[in-house]
Amino acid sequence: MEIFDAHKQWASRSADETYHSLETLLAAAKKKRDISRECERPWDSLQVYSRGKAISLASEHGEADLNHYSFGQLCITVGAPADYLRSLPAEKAADCLNYGLQHSLAQKVNKANVLLALSDRPTVRAITTSRYDRLWDCDVVSRCLPLTEQGWTLPPLSRPNPQGVQTRGLYLTDRECFVFMVSDKCRTFNGLSRGFFLSNSEVGAGALTLTCFLYDYICGNHIVWGASEIKRARFVHRGNKIEGRLAGLVGESSKLLSAPMADTDATIRKAIEFSLGTDAETVTDWMYAKRLTTRQDAEAAYALAEVYEAEHKAAPTSAWGMVSGLTRLSQSRPYASDRLALDAQASKILEYVA
Repeated sequence: MEIFDAHKQWASRSADETYHSLETLLAAAKKKRDISRECERPWDSLQVYSRGKAISLASEHGEADLNHYSFGQLCITVGAPADYLRSLPAEKAADCLNYGLQHSLAQKVNKANVLLALSDRPTVRAITTSRYDRLWDCDVVSRCLPLTEQGWTLPPLSRPNPQGVQTRGLYLTDRECFVFMVSDKCRTFNGLSRGFFLSNSEVGAGALTLTCFLYDYICGNHIVWGASEIKRARFVHRGNKIEGRLAGLVGESSKLLSAPMADTDATIRKAIEFSLGTDAETVTDWMYAKRLTTRQDAEAAYALAEVYEAEHKAAPTSAWGMVSGLTRLSQSRPYASDRLALDAQASKILEYVA
């Protein structure tokens, strides 16, 4: 199957959002953190006002301009439609937001967590609640550097994207950070290598997410082809635990990413040879009896395993065929929680084989 996470980044990034080494990405992320300041304020102590076409946020400690993203965050927080407010004159939009700040949020226990970018004219990078647990992008990137000593590298240089930019799978924007790395030191007996994506947002635009996988090859626009054994971990930035979760995530993923390829080989061989049944009905019965998945998902995964049997190099009745079928099925689900659940079910099949 194919994974498009890195491809979506490749297709949409400009030259100033792409990096060709972890060192330059880390330096840029550190610079972004160094000019940023966090402050907590009671919601009803904040005031919005217009300055020409710009909209600014003010408290007794100073003022800063809202950017497109932080304006949208504030709108969501006060329960106002961002697109509609953007269509209004700045003065009218400010009045609506001030009403929300004074009435909708005045009784909230949590305070506003405001992230500023300092300059001659400060900008509000993000507005979250005091429950938000920020993890800086530079801390995420720094965790990837030691992997280069274990043979991990960046993917091949891409072909030019629609903006004419060639990339190496490293991206940093005002909203997110994305790292794509591969290990081609050795391959499984059926020609698969290891890869992973690691992404984070320090402004509340997304969770800390790690995706590990085996793959066949990477094309020029960074689509990952022939992916299997996809494992994901996702943590939201809430509750003062994100830094510890990053440490635990990196520790566990390091074991996974550095596990001997011979062990992976042995697991795949067993899974290819391990029969779950003789046809769709008996395989579905086995999956349901083991409480691995619903009958509907088992039937859908079997159908996919049957269609892509040649690509998976495994019969749909085998454990590896169903692992591959469930992995393909997970990629069709729109919600991350559903994808994670199906990937976990695929992993449990392998536990029966091991």
